[in-house]
Amino acid sequence: MTLPNDIKELFYGVITGEVALEQFEQWLYTRKELENCLSPDDYLDLISSGFKTGSDKYELCKLLKKHIDLCEFETYKMLKLLKEAQQKTDRLPYILIELYDLYCKGYDFLRDLALGFGLTVAAPTLPASTANSWDELTTEQQKELLDSFSPQLEAKIEEAINGLETKKIVLKVENNIHRIT
Repeated sequence: MTLPNDIKELFYGVITGEVALEQFEQWLYTRKELENCLSPDDYLDLISSGFKTGSDKYELCKLLKKHIDLCEFETYKMLKLLKEAQQKTDRLPYILIELYDLYCKGYDFLRDLALGFGLTVAAPTLPASTANSWDELTTEQQKELLDSFSPQLEAKIEEAINGLETKKIVLKVENNIHRIT
């Protein structure tokens, strides 16, 4: 049985650490819709889970991962990262570096974002600067570098988001190896 989207997203949040175990535990005991979505054995395993220690979280995440599509989960995480980049939060430079790292791990569709922006943030080469990393740049240099990316950065982020949302880009997970089709 396919889980409803709200339950899938809750599972994703627990796995990524965005939803606290205590919050999930409270939800689990007060909401009954999950009982109808899982087999009796799986539901019993879930409500019998511990919610206090690191090993409890590990075991809980193993149980939750049995009920989600790992490809959908990878897409969820990628979209979340790209949408945060789109919002230009304070984490933008670190997200761009992360996108570069993901590109190096085989996420080829991130090429333009990775090489055009992520690599530039990871190893900046500004005139009259001896900085070897983002953190070595002055605040003014950091702002200047990020400002220089517009409007191309926004367009490339939108392109990646659109590709994932329209399923023109499909992330695959096979034997714990991530692929793009």
